Amino acid sequence: MKAELTLWNGKAASAIELAVIPSPFPTVALVALAVVLTCVGLWIEVRNKVDRFGRDLGILTFYAVFLRHGTTPVDAFQGVLSAVLPAFLIGEGIPGGIAWLVLREPKGKKGRKDKAATSG
Repeated sequence: MKAELTLWNGKAASAIELAVIPSPFPTVALVALAVVLTCVGLWIEVRNKVDRFGRDLGILTFYAVFLRHGTTPVDAFQGVLSAVLPAFLIGEGIPGGIAWLVLREPKGKKGRKDKAATSG
């Protein structure tokens, strides 16, 4: 069996280096870490009424999870999109929905207080 390795300009490479690298963390551990960090960020966002902290932390942590299963981002923009799109949907959507539900002001209570204060 004969193998030839050429560079992008057509010249042959002088040597090939093979190395054994340790495997990355298991997917379950990465997902658990992403969920915990997103929940901590969401807790900080709700407690301190900070805008978008938990959601941004969720996008960054889930990007690391989905980047592991996609192609390398330096390959092409498709590799980046294959990791960014699910990270955005999960990291922004779920914490963003929870933060919106917790931080929004109920319209009914605010309206009734104002009407009671002005009428009496």
